[in-house]
Amino acid sequence: MLATDYAAAVRHRIRSVLDYHLVVDPTVSRFVEVQRRSTSSYFKEISNLPLYVAPFEALNGEFLAVVETPSRAWWVELPIVDGPYRAFSARIWDAAQRWLVRLAPRLEELLPGLPERPIHFQLRFPDIDQLTDAAMSDSTPSERPRFAIVDDVIAIRSGVASLRGYMDATNIAETQLLASMALAASELAGTPQDTKWADRLAKEVTRSADARFAHAIPASDATDIVGSSLALPPPRFVFDEDRGWAHLGLAFDAGAKASGKVTSNDVGSLLQTAVLRIWERIKDKLEKLDRRSIVVRALLNHEAIDRDRREWQQTAAALRALHDDQADVLDASNKAELRRSAAGVASRALAEMAICTSPTTGGRPCTDIDLDDLIGEVTAMLDCAGQCDAHFYGLATGPLSVAPNGDFQFDRGFGENTHVPYMFAQGDRAFHEAADSYATSFDIPAPGAPLPSAPVIDPDLKIAMRAEFGMDLEHLIATSHGLAEMAIEVGQACFSMRKSELLDFFRKMDGAVDAERAFSALTLMPRAEWGQRNPKGASARDWQPWRMNRKLSLTRRPLIQIDETHDPEVLVASALISKVVFRLFGLVDGRLGAEMFDTKEVDRWLGKIVNELGHAFNHSVAAKLQEIGLHAQPDQLMTLFGGKKELGDVDVLAWDKKTGAVWAIECKRLLLDRTIGEIGERLADYTTTGTRHTKRTPIQKHLDRVDFLRGNLSAVAAVTKIPVTDIKLKAALVTDKIVPMQFTKTMSTLVARTCTFRDLAKQFGSS
Repeated sequence: MLATDYAAAVRHRIRSVLDYHLVVDPTVSRFVEVQRRSTSSYFKEISNLPLYVAPFEALNGEFLAVVETPSRAWWVELPIVDGPYRAFSARIWDAAQRWLVRLAPRLEELLPGLPERPIHFQLRFPDIDQLTDAAMSDSTPSERPRFAIVDDVIAIRSGVASLRGYMDATNIAETQLLASMALAASELAGTPQDTKWADRLAKEVTRSADARFAHAIPASDATDIVGSSLALPPPRFVFDEDRGWAHLGLAFDAGAKASGKVTSNDVGSLLQTAVLRIWERIKDKLEKLDRRSIVVRALLNHEAIDRDRREWQQTAAALRALHDDQADVLDASNKAELRRSAAGVASRALAEMAICTSPTTGGRPCTDIDLDDLIGEVTAMLDCAGQCDAHFYGLATGPLSVAPNGDFQFDRGFGENTHVPYMFAQGDRAFHEAADSYATSFDIPAPGAPLPSAPVIDPDLKIAMRAEFGMDLEHLIATSHGLAEMAIEVGQACFSMRKSELLDFFRKMDGAVDAERAFSALTLMPRAEWGQRNPKGASARDWQPWRMNRKLSLTRRPLIQIDETHDPEVLVASALISKVVFRLFGLVDGRLGAEMFDTKEVDRWLGKIVNELGHAFNHSVAAKLQEIGLHAQPDQLMTLFGGKKELGDVDVLAWDKKTGAVWAIECKRLLLDRTIGEIGERLADYTTTGTRHTKRTPIQKHLDRVDFLRGNLSAVAAVTKIPVTDIKLKAALVTDKIVPMQFTKTMSTLVARTCTFRDLAKQFGSS
């Protein structure tokens, strides 16, 4: 039974965080209602800043923000700006108020003559309607915004010459804005300062050229323009209440008889039944919704989520420079990506389900409530499937239990100890890579600059591309760009075409394109049932959204056929297509699994390139170890040490004559593991000794080679020139990327070191 004050703590928290109160307005003629911008903040260190907005003023089209110090209120106003540059001007207003949190206290220290009344800055953009691409890309240095003080209002005027600075890779535009605000404040205080003083103060406040809040990154192609300019709804993520409601009573629906622990023999069947029960609920809901409506809503949500991801990537350098608590920044970035990933996978899965389930006529439009509910249901399905995999692969650290309300109580040990640390480690690296490459986003080739030479494409790759897609790699790029240009023309991030129009589009490309093959390879088509046991040309795993590298997924076939008429409608989400095309370029260096493709030509190509680049990786590892002072030789056949041919070879043998350390190193270029099932497979291969599916596991093969070398140290001594008595033979695993094995204790019992290529110097510098 709920107590009468059950909501009191929630209300108290929200009121405390919002800090709703009244502040004297800039004219000192009335009080204005202000509050913090939201009830939560991504970063701990800014959760209690004295920065507030006036929400009711915004209803009238006027943006007002205030920074409160113990001495006075500092207001920043943005008058109404209509037209396409409203959002850009709002970002500059946002930057000004955020920087004012740091600037205002310093101005009060340096300018004791400031009036005791509120300080009022008003941002103006007198010629923003002339902000053309040509004006923004002008090479003329940007100018400091001008200011004027009229009736105690400081008007900061940023013309096109000032706005151009936001296209710079540094924060020059924001430091110039702050310098102008500081100069105006000094005049208001009766002690005018010079520009050198203002520039020094602005640099002191910003602290780094990377620290910025407003970004105007130039679009490099039509796809970038689509991603930055076409309207999208706000992204809808997984709401805890929808996810929780989907789980409520689920265990009992799946067949659990009572609450408590589930016996190990029943875990798999119970969770699999839970997945089926959730699908039955989803199917019932989808059968009431119009197919086109739910697919479009799901696609647009996926696009909005992807835009949010790009914005985080584009601001990584700034976030790193703005915040002192770097661990908090990385934690916030990783948590935001987990949230995006969950909602993105669910949105894609909904579209995949709907084209096989929802009616093409007679269904009702999909609402926000429908979408939220279905995203919660799909996420619950993925929860159960992932937990089933965790138990199947022996990853779960505790039993599955059923709560009295029928909710599953999942084991969290694997997630907390392995899965999340592994995903966060990848996220940390991706964040820093995005931050380090930020400046390259502003690299615009000079007019008339020569284009880079076209890469040489392996003939076998061309054969594979033609067999699989009916086109070459350059046609895939042309597909992405051409459909993005269409999206710009129609002004819609998601638009429709007829199949005949798409076939004409393919046929008009330079070079012979098999239009029908291209359409078939890139289009996800309706099926009689979403969950078919044996779909044509595929398998059950190809529709299961908790698997990756699936043939029947939008990340493999990004065009969506809505109906099965003579000339069916096809939905085009240009940003999704661009992302998939970029992903398909993983074929070039064998970064994709063969299971997601249809033809034997692709299978042969992947076998060839993976082998070639695997040996090249061995040589790279050996060369790096030589750089840090070890002796190292790649591709050492076991026959060299007296072993049988069946033992294969040691990828890299490295040694240190001073210490006697000899390393038998297994080098692996591995595909990225994301799902629990993928991680389970990888760990089963590399932390399980003996055999799997009647074959020795990869790690067992390596350990067999190490055992043979230990039994034949004289042969090792002959190669390394280290006396047998001094040899300390050790095993190691080196990978090209972060892998799950780095986060399991079992791995350390099998090999002495597991690291990535990037960490070789750190791990082997002292051998």
